[in-house]
Amino acid sequence: MLTFVLAELIAVAGPSPAAMFQAQTNVPAGAPRTRRVCQEVPVPYSRTSRRICRTVEVKQPVATLEQAPATPSPPVATTFGVGMPVVDTQGGSVGTITVVTTDTVTVKTTKHEAQLPKASLTISEGKALLGLTQAELDASVEQTLATVSSAGLKAGATVKGSGGASIGTIDALEAENVTIRLSSGLKISIPRSGITVEADGGGVIGLTAAELEAQVKAAQPPR
Repeated sequence: MLTFVLAELIAVAGPSPAAMFQAQTNVPAGAPRTRRVCQEVPVPYSRTSRRICRTVEVKQPVATLEQAPATPSPPVATTFGVGMPVVDTQGGSVGTITVVTTDTVTVKTTKHEAQLPKASLTISEGKALLGLTQAELDASVEQTLATVSSAGLKAGATVKGSGGASIGTIDALEAENVTIRLSSGLKISIPRSGITVEADGGGVIGLTAAELEAQVKAAQPPR
């Protein structure tokens, strides 16, 4: 008789507690790992019901790894700037840009500084591309220095700017640099390769007085 009653209970009980659990969705992380599941089961041939409970294992959600956001690539320079590396057509290092003006850039190699027109360089992948190797640029600077030395710059001679107007005078001469005293009284030292010698011992540079003064003020430490 007991066997018959159990069979009837199973037949009319509907979904088992385990089946009820399988239909449930994952529970939030940190929830208990077990749960008490109960169901009211009608008793056959009776108007009463019986409460049946059991402990079942709770499925934990599968941890998902959040993909770290991609690190943005640094922007590639598209204009000449101080600190930009200069390379030759084969990718060899030539030097670094140390000064940028409206029309020229100054390139510092391991031996010299050369003032070059911007038109002689192009920008490629954040670097300034020059059609000379470092050795060729250094040789060109040394040839210019020899020419300037033979022509003989003179202290006190007039220096003209890019527009042909006087911007100051030669204040001092060094092995590779020329110090110019501007009309405003400020002094600036430039590479000899950046000045063209005239017959009277003066020189011409491709900058205006305003551009030179801006370089002097930019080089001064903040107060």
